[in-house]
Amino acid sequence: MESPRSTQSSAAGDAAAPPASRNRCAIAVKGDVQYLFVVVPKPKPPPKVELEDLLFFETPAAPPPAPKPPPPPTDDLYCPMKEWLGGSVTIPLEVTSRGQLQRSVVFPATEFASLAQARQQCGPFTSFQEFPALFGCLRIDKVYMLVATSITTAVRLPFAGVIHKVEGTAWVPFELRGVAPVRVSPADRTRLSEFREYTYYKGYYYSDDADVMLPFPFTKPDACAAPGLACDWSAHLREPFAACSLPAACSKLIRGFAGERVCTLKDGVELHLVLLGRQSNVNPGPRYLGRGLNSANGAGNDHYYEYILWKHYGPDTVTFTRHSILRGTIPVHWTTQVSMSISEPAMIFSPDKAEVIHGSTPYFENTFQKLRQVMLLDTRGATTANPQVRCISLLRLNPQNGEDVLARYFLDAVRAADPVIRGKFAGGGLDLVHVDWLNLIKEYGIQVATSTFWEASMGFLGTTTTPEDSMMTVGMMRRTGEVDRLITQSRFVRINCADSLDRTNLGCFFTCLQLSIAMLVTQRIPFSSFAESPLVPALDASEEIGQESTYAGAYAPVSGAKQTVPKPFVNTWNDVRDPKRIPPVIVRALAELFVLNGDSVAMLYTNSAAMHGNILRGVCGMRLQGYNAVIATQRKYENVFEDRNKFRSIELLLGRNQGDHFPSISDIFLLRPVPYTQWACAMVVVGVPDGVTVADIDAAVRRAWETGVTPQLARRQLPPIESTALCFTVTLPKPSEKQEHDELAQSMKQVSFDNAPPANDPLEQATQENGAVRTLSERLAVVEFDPDLCSVVDAATMVRQQGFLSLGGRNCILAPYAYPIQTGSDSVGMGGAVKNVGTSLKRGFKNFVRGLN
Repeated sequence: MESPRSTQSSAAGDAAAPPASRNRCAIAVKGDVQYLFVVVPKPKPPPKVELEDLLFFETPAAPPPAPKPPPPPTDDLYCPMKEWLGGSVTIPLEVTSRGQLQRSVVFPATEFASLAQARQQCGPFTSFQEFPALFGCLRIDKVYMLVATSITTAVRLPFAGVIHKVEGTAWVPFELRGVAPVRVSPADRTRLSEFREYTYYKGYYYSDDADVMLPFPFTKPDACAAPGLACDWSAHLREPFAACSLPAACSKLIRGFAGERVCTLKDGVELHLVLLGRQSNVNPGPRYLGRGLNSANGAGNDHYYEYILWKHYGPDTVTFTRHSILRGTIPVHWTTQVSMSISEPAMIFSPDKAEVIHGSTPYFENTFQKLRQVMLLDTRGATTANPQVRCISLLRLNPQNGEDVLARYFLDAVRAADPVIRGKFAGGGLDLVHVDWLNLIKEYGIQVATSTFWEASMGFLGTTTTPEDSMMTVGMMRRTGEVDRLITQSRFVRINCADSLDRTNLGCFFTCLQLSIAMLVTQRIPFSSFAESPLVPALDASEEIGQESTYAGAYAPVSGAKQTVPKPFVNTWNDVRDPKRIPPVIVRALAELFVLNGDSVAMLYTNSAAMHGNILRGVCGMRLQGYNAVIATQRKYENVFEDRNKFRSIELLLGRNQGDHFPSISDIFLLRPVPYTQWACAMVVVGVPDGVTVADIDAAVRRAWETGVTPQLARRQLPPIESTALCFTVTLPKPSEKQEHDELAQSMKQVSFDNAPPANDPLEQATQENGAVRTLSERLAVVEFDPDLCSVVDAATMVRQQGFLSLGGRNCILAPYAYPIQTGSDSVGMGGAVKNVGTSLKRGFKNFVRGLN
C-alpha cells in the first residue's frame, strides 16, 4: 500500500483538508518509573440543570415554557471526528504491580491540555517519547504497550478525517514493580524476543475519525445491529483501558487493505476511488495454518471488501456508490502435506465427506446474517429482502493437481447449505460457479478467460437490474450528517481460489471493473468528463501460465447461468480498451489499487508478494515484478520456517493462548501476578468447572468464611469480621479459553511434512518444540485478599484450611499462591552459543530467499 495519489492530480483539494497528524500517546520515564500519557477526547459537559423558581402563593405561576424542538439526530450518523470536535485532554497512567492500568496521581494534575503541557509541567523526564497511535497493551511476563511508530494517510474521508495506514509498530515493555520475575525457559525467552521484534505494519490501518468497522459511510442507526465482520484486531488490547474508563485512548486496529486514488474531472471535481478490505479474525492463521475452516467455523484469509466511488455534489453534499465483495479460502476441512521440494503441497481429505464439509453450513449462515445486517444498515432497518450470494471458484479442475477434489467438496458444501439458507433467509439463495482460470488461459488465452469469468460474475444479475436487485449501494450524505440511500446491494459474489490469494485478487479486480461502469452511470458522470489519456493496453499473460495441465473442462456454470454479460457492462477486454465503454483513467486507477491490495493480502497470508500480479501491473503501467516461480520459492520457505512464529505474534495480538505459546511461564502468574511480599494474601482455586463465574467464587468464599472461619475467629478471640465485610479480588480466565485452545490445536494439525528428518535432527526437534500445543490444564482462579485485612487476620490461610470450595457440583482444591521464580542459574549456558550460531545462519538464509527477484 502507498500513500494516496491521483491518477491525474493530487488527492488534495477536498472540501476540508484533514488535520495534521496528531500524536495520541507518550511513554515517559521519571525516577526509574514508567508512565503512559494518553490523549483522549474531552468529555462532553453535563447538561445544564435549570433550577425551578420558588413558588409563592401571592405570585401567580408563570406559564410553562414552549417545548423546544428536538435536536437533529446526528449522534448515530456520519460525522467525521465528532468525538474530537470538543477538544482533547492528556491523562497520565501507570502500570500497577498486578499489570493493571491506573491513573497516576504523582503529578501536579490528573489531566493536561496536551502532551506538550504534560511534559512541561511534569518534567524533567529521563525520556519522553511520543507516538501517533496507541492500540492497547498485553501482559505476559511484563506489560507490553503496542504503539504505532510511523503512519501515513491511506484514505481521505468526505468533509474531514482520514484513514491511516500503519507503517511501523513497537511493543514497549513496562516492568511490574515489586513482582518477582517469573521463570521463563530459554526457548520461551527466544519466543518473547521474536514477539517483541514483530511489527504489525504490512496490511494494518485505523481511523480515529470514523468507525471503519462499519460499512461506508460508517453509520449505524440505533435500531440496527452492527454487522458481524469480526475485523477488530485489537479488542483484547483495549480491555485494560476500558477497565479504567479510558477506551477512547486506543485506536482500533484493522487488518486488511485501505487505499485511494483520485481522478480529476474536466470541471475540477474530484472522483475518489476507495478500496477497503477487512480480514476476519475468526481464523487468523497464515497460509498452511489457516486454510479452510477451523473449529469455530471460520474460513482462513476471509475478507469483506468495499469498492467505493464518491464525489462532492456541491459544497455540502457527497454522492457515493459502493460495491461489497467477499473472498476467503474454501469453507471445508482439509490438511496440507508439505514436501521439502519445490512441488506444490498435497491436499489431504478425510474419507468421510461429512467430516470434510462439517461447519460449512454454519459458515454460510453467518455470512448471510452478516450481509443481511449490512442491508439493514443501508435501509435503516426497513428491508424485507435477503441477500443472494454466488460463490465463484477459480480452482483448477484437472485431476493431476488435486484442486479438483477440493472443488468437488466445495460443491457438496454449497449444495448442503443452500436449502438451509433458503429456509432461514426467505428469498435468499446460494449457488456456485467453477471457472478454471489457469487452464482457460492455457487453452484459450486470457481474452477468453476474462470473458468467461464475466459470464459467471455479471451474469449473476440477469439481463436487467433494478433497485431491488442490485450489486451496489447508492446514496448521498450531507455535511450535517444525514445519509440517504437510494439503492441497496442485495446480490453479492464470493470469489476464491485455493488460498484466496492471487487468482482471487484478479477476479475481484475484474468484478469491480465491471461495476465501475454502472457506478459512473448511476452517479451521472459522462465518460467524456475525464481528460483524454492513453488507451488501456492489451492483457498479457505470457508468464502467468506456468506448467499447468491442458484439461479443457474449465468452465462449469450452474444451471440457468447467463451466457452473455448484461448491459451496460462489457463482454471482452477489447471492450474495456474502448474509451467510450469505460474511461481509461478509471481502469488504470483500479488496477493500481488491486496491485497494492494483492501484494498486501499476500504479504499478510504468505509473507511474499502476489503472484499473477504482472497482468494488472501491465494494465496500470507499474514496473513488473519477479516471476511466479521465484515467489513460489519464497513462499515455501516462509510457510515452512516462519509461519509458526508469525502465527504466535498474531495470536498474541488477539490475546489468545498465551499459555500455549509460552508453556514454561506459570499459569498462575499469567492469570494474576502478585507482588512477592503479598503472596500470603492470595490463594489459588484449582479445577474450577466451566460455567463457574467470578460471582460464584465470590459467594463460595463468603460461605466458607461464614461456616468455617467465623467460628475460628470467635474461639481465638480475634476481631469478628463478617463475610459481607471481606474485601478480595477474584480473577478467572476468559470463558473462550478452551475454544481458542482447540482452534490452535486444530491449526497446528493442518500441516505435516513428508520425508521428515530423523527424530534426533535438531531442525525437526526445533519444529516439534515450536509447533507443539500443550494439553489444556485445569481451570484456575486466583483469590487475592486486601493486604489491610491480612494484617489483622491471615485470611487466605484460614480459608484454605477449609480444604476446598464447592463450585458447580465439584469440590475445588485450595492451594497457596506461588510460581517458579527466575534465578541466575536459569541462564542459557553453553547451548546458547550453538543456538546463536544456528539463528544467525537461519537469518542469513532468510534474507537471501526474501531477496530473490
